[in-house]
Amino acid sequence: MELLTNSSGWLAVTLSSETLVTALSSGTEGFAGYAGREMIGRPITRFLADKTVYEMPQILNTVEDEGKWEGEIIYRDHHGKKIKTRGSVILLSDKESRHSGFLLLSRRIEFQDSSDEDGSFCADVGSRVRALVHDLNNPLAVVMGSTQLLALNVHCTGKIRSDIEKLYSELEKMAQVVEKLHGYAFSLCEGVSDPESEENTVRNSA
Repeated sequence: MELLTNSSGWLAVTLSSETLVTALSSGTEGFAGYAGREMIGRPITRFLADKTVYEMPQILNTVEDEGKWEGEIIYRDHHGKKIKTRGSVILLSDKESRHSGFLLLSRRIEFQDSSDEDGSFCADVGSRVRALVHDLNNPLAVVMGSTQLLALNVHCTGKIRSDIEKLYSELEKMAQVVEKLHGYAFSLCEGVSDPESEENTVRNSA
């Protein structure tokens, strides 16, 4: 579901000091499945995901201390699905320079339907990184194996042998980086079944 019906992707909301929605930017009919008349007069927290609701007191404290706040704001549509946005909250004042409410600006950055916060997203990233590691392993193992064979050649002496040994040393460093990348990807995929989880590392494949 689209966050906004307009093409800009921006949502502007004014809030009272009690964070009730007092006005909406034009083109917001259908926002998250709610009509504008359903949002105005209601607490903004009604339309936010739990994570942002819990963070709201800290967000407002920052706004009151510094005049503004920027960061991630996650909404929920009327089906409970998450809508991620990049948002800003700005302190509003009346003509007597008294605090009169807040201006909330949001721009959609990602839609993610997940019942376990970022768990499935991390698992997906981990799987993709592990696939990349697998693609790196094969050519790197071939190059390392070929370099070893060249170093074992009795005719490989002097500067050529020295260069080959230096090359192999650098390839070992690359293999260590790939191993670390594999470990990081595996940590993201913990609990997810993956037939490549027992694949040998580059060093063992060489």
